[in-house]
Amino acid sequence: MERGLPRDTAEGGGARTALRPRDRLAVGATFRIERYSLRRSHRVVTLSEYMASEARCRFGTPASKVSVIPPGVDTAVFAPGDRARARERLGLVPGAFIVLSVRRLARRMGLDLLLRAAQRVCREHADMLVVVEEVRSGLR
Repeated sequence: MERGLPRDTAEGGGARTALRPRDRLAVGATFRIERYSLRRSHRVVTLSEYMASEARCRFGTPASKVSVIPPGVDTAVFAPGDRARARERLGLVPGAFIVLSVRRLARRMGLDLLLRAAQRVCREHADMLVVVEEVRSGLR
């Protein structure tokens, strides 16, 4: 980087997720590189509050540099359809309370919190259905 030019960093999982080094030296080097890069960036954009918190707390990035921009949906491609018809096609109860979670099954993703919350909600919504679909790395 030339002096005076802004540097932006987009953090959506980082090298910690993409690289799974087995030796401590590589883990330490990866952490130092990420910390150096994030601290020197003029702005850090993350997809979630969790990643923003990691940038601030774990890597020491000043909060004034960190912004969260949640991922969006292209409404020209993805648009709501007929709910009743979709439920019928999938064999789901028409009025059921359905929670869908599509994510990596990593501890930090909070699936345990979802399941505990579902137990509580189920008391008021006996027809509740929780569907969890795993997204595996490399499959996009």
